Amino acid sequence: MGTLSPFMISCLCLAGAIVVLSRPTEHTQGNNLKLIFHSRWDNFDERGPYMGGDVILPPGMDIRNGVIGDHLRWPNATLIYSLDRNFTSPELAIISEAMQEIEALTCIRFAPRNQNETGYIFVARGGPGTGCYSFLGRLGTVQQLNLENPGCIRKGIVMHEFIHAIGFYHEQSREDRDDYVTINWSNIQPGTEFNFLKATVTATFNVTYDYGSLMHYSKYSFATNTSIPTIIPIDPNAEIGQRERLSDKDIYKINAMYCPNYTT
Repeated sequence: MGTLSPFMISCLCLAGAIVVLSRPTEHTQGNNLKLIFHSRWDNFDERGPYMGGDVILPPGMDIRNGVIGDHLRWPNATLIYSLDRNFTSPELAIISEAMQEIEALTCIRFAPRNQNETGYIFVARGGPGTGCYSFLGRLGTVQQLNLENPGCIRKGIVMHEFIHAIGFYHEQSREDRDDYVTINWSNIQPGTEFNFLKATVTATFNVTYDYGSLMHYSKYSFATNTSIPTIIPIDPNAEIGQRERLSDKDIYKINAMYCPNYTT
């Protein structure tokens, strides 16, 4: 199957999963893993031409942190996907590892597409310059999740794009973000300011702002001068832009969105 036009992407998940949740605190660090926060703008997923670099919004949709409409969510918390035949074996292993990690931490499941499935994610192996991108939520038809080679086929970036497909936008798009970060508008590349717009409606599931989210921009995103940050955390000790793993709050919000039987 060849690379399709930008109306495609993949899927997730398992029905009926019951997950017991405890609400993450301000300072929970998950498995106490040391994360890698990027000191310069090297997150490929932030560099594309779409909203936020890597997100294609469904028709008529405004910016949100989490998709509110049930029609944009994946039935039974299961993402249906098809993989580009041009991926190499090592690349397929990375994609599989990303899906397995999401499954291990949330109620989301991934299922390969069968010939009767019309709503699914096509995970495309894009050439240089095509970028990393995904549609936000489920379209109900074929939708593309593009992974530029090289650059995008890293476990953390693959997970990031799948989380967009699950239904989450970037953390710094939250309507309350100005309480947590300052945007340095004077250093943003001309013509890319739209990537820093705030949401008018935010589905945060009562979870506080997450500097450590896999879905947060890095400090130097879309910077004209890459030695000067475009996003400055108000908390001087906060680090942003990691692409290593889901944070505790990422995990909580995904489960809150898709698992109706969860308890806090």
